[in-house]
Amino acid sequence: MFSPLEPADIERLEAQRLVAREAARVVCDFEPSVIDLRTIQAIVDARLFAPHQTYELQCLGVALGDALAFDGRFNWVIVTDEFGRDPTLRWKATSLNVNALTMISKRVEAGDEVPLSDLWDWAFEYGAKADEREGN
Repeated sequence: MFSPLEPADIERLEAQRLVAREAARVVCDFEPSVIDLRTIQAIVDARLFAPHQTYELQCLGVALGDALAFDGRFNWVIVTDEFGRDPTLRWKATSLNVNALTMISKRVEAGDEVPLSDLWDWAFEYGAKADEREGN
């Protein structure tokens, strides 16, 4: 079930964005006004956050989610399921959601590569399939 972000959810995401901006400042030597895919990839590649730094890695997931949501096809919402209540990206008005929050952290924690351009492509392809499936 999807629901709008509540004020506490917005505060949580904003706090996580601050962590991502601080990390961006390290790799860019300045604070970028927008954290794009290349900046997030540079943070991951520089290994600024260790695999056990789940919160910080999830902050990068928020930055990735913001990049994915930039053109409006993905939107931040809350999903409630058997695991609890978490921010997620919903594709348009479909039932599809992408958990950007953990897309980076799970891969880093597993010792996997984190090819953000591949994840980006996958998310939008997945969205297009949801459009086809749901007749949008």
